[in-house]
Amino acid sequence: MRTNILFICLAGLYFSNQLTLVLVIFFLGLFGLAEGMQGVVFNYLSSKILPLRRRGRLMGLRNFFGGLSASIFAFFVGDYLVGNQDNLEGYSYSFIIAFFISIFGLISLILIREPVPPEIGRKQSFPEQLKAIGFILRKDTNFRFFFWARAVATMGKMTLPFYVLYAGQEVGFSGYFLGVLTSVFTLSHTFSNLLWGVMADLRGFRLVFLSSIIFWILSTSVYFFSISFTASIVVFSVVGASISGFENSSRAIVLEFGTLKERPNLIATTNTAAQIAGALGPLLGGLIASWLGYKAVFFLGICFLFAGALMVIIFVPEPRKRFNDLETRVR
Repeated sequence: MRTNILFICLAGLYFSNQLTLVLVIFFLGLFGLAEGMQGVVFNYLSSKILPLRRRGRLMGLRNFFGGLSASIFAFFVGDYLVGNQDNLEGYSYSFIIAFFISIFGLISLILIREPVPPEIGRKQSFPEQLKAIGFILRKDTNFRFFFWARAVATMGKMTLPFYVLYAGQEVGFSGYFLGVLTSVFTLSHTFSNLLWGVMADLRGFRLVFLSSIIFWILSTSVYFFSISFTASIVVFSVVGASISGFENSSRAIVLEFGTLKERPNLIATTNTAAQIAGALGPLLGGLIASWLGYKAVFFLGICFLFAGALMVIIFVPEPRKRFNDLETRVR
């Protein structure tokens, strides 16, 4: 992942705009491929290191400081490096700074001692892993329903690109308006991590998953009744917090299914389905927005969110109640 960030920077510094565009698309593709693998490994490592009883707060703190540092960096980049420049230099320098900052984060992993698991799955070829996924889905009914519920709810992300377009169309685009919406979205997304983390430790990630969807639905519904500067601030602040809870709980609740040796496959399976749904959602939303308008996109997004939440309410009990906590054995 970090190497691709560096290559994007170098492309912007040393090649023409047309060639840079091609290279950026290529390296972003490689970045996404590496990020997919990293997501599985990092979540699996977190499940072995973070104790279940404090996992919500620790993940919340991690995401809070990550979001805070990203916000500060984004402000610095926008104000000092990018600004109103017409060339690519400012963007390139921002990528090289991001490269070195993220490398520092990788070096800090040297300080972590990874616990040796009590059981390790045997090595499998890729076709064998695909067969194992089918077996896991058939074996664990609760996980199978969560797998589909997360994918269906993730389709609700189709609304995300259209909040700002709808607000701009109805209220009017301006630098101040966009700046305020971006700020409230980022701040609510960052600070809500702390609240979601506490809730997860007290009542489980399932409640966080459902609560975040409910708030997401309610905030999106505001646009059916009012479209104004104030209404947009409410929508963006609550949606920002809701997405934070949804993403965190979606990834964390998977760690409470299956056995330790099955967990990498569980993470990979749900992440793949969610990423496919997350990619298809905006495409479908774009088509609907072109034909029927933005409110139709919001309505369909709400339907997907409601369907995903309903599946969890009916078919997926709190996994923590039956979670076989292997952390004690690991330690």
